[in-house]
Amino acid sequence: MVVQCPQLTPPLHGGMTGFDSYQDVKHFTCDTGYNLVGSEEMTCQADGTWSGSFPTCTIAQCPELRPPADGTMQGCNSYQGVARFTCNPGYGLVGEASVTCQADGTWSSSAPVCSALPCPSPEVPEHGTMTGYIAYKEAVRFFCDTGYNLVGATSILCRVDGTWSGTVPTCTLVHCPVLTSPSDGTMTGGNSYQEVLQFSCNSGYYLVGEAAITCQADGTWTGSAPTCAGKSSSMYGACMAVECPALTAPDDGAMTGTNFYPAVVHFTCNDGYVLVGSPTLTCQADATWSGTAPTCTRKKVTFNY
Repeated sequence: MVVQCPQLTPPLHGGMTGFDSYQDVKHFTCDTGYNLVGSEEMTCQADGTWSGSFPTCTIAQCPELRPPADGTMQGCNSYQGVARFTCNPGYGLVGEASVTCQADGTWSSSAPVCSALPCPSPEVPEHGTMTGYIAYKEAVRFFCDTGYNLVGATSILCRVDGTWSGTVPTCTLVHCPVLTSPSDGTMTGGNSYQEVLQFSCNSGYYLVGEAAITCQADGTWTGSAPTCAGKSSSMYGACMAVECPALTAPDDGAMTGTNFYPAVVHFTCNDGYVLVGSPTLTCQADATWSGTAPTCTRKKVTFNY
């Protein structure tokens, strides 16, 4: 009589083929998504027992996943299990919102990441620049070109709702203090950055200081405003008249007049002398005389014998 081994039942979530007589072989398989743990086959032995140990089918497991940075995850990693991902406020999901554990123990796709949501790109202010990033919690900073002042916030922050914490500033042109024309003089030009003020004096006055000054990036002038100056007189108060170099009377002669513009000096000689040169000199607006001072020479006397 042929030896018979005990009848076997298929493993849970698996299948089995073969017979129970001596030398018959039982083959075991597992359903999709399950892995066989134990012998894939068992043989009926002469003593009526099966060789090996009865296998089991265990559900497939995918690698454990971690919640994304700045996000959360729910689900399990068993076969057909689904892992679902969400991001914290201010962050958006990059990738699949859910992944499924497959029969081969791999996920249906890579785990997603949470990326900071961007705010609308701000406009760069005219005559300025901008640096930084437009993502949530990031800030952009504003700078103005040389000669311009920043009006408004120097930086704005991207908020959780995708809006900026403030408005874009503006860059306005630097202006230097307004100056007035010097007494007895004129001034031309503007007071904006890099503009030049030019000064001149009326006829009979000369400039004390720079003839031109420039408005700088820091809102200051390159120098002080000049004045129109010369010799002071009680008639004009602080107005200063042009003074020519002092003259001396010629030897054997005399001189009358002053050396302030537009005075005329008169020269004469003593008896017995004659004037050589101009009898008058005029003090000019540029503080020079109209000619050179004359001299007195002795008259030639003729004797008749």
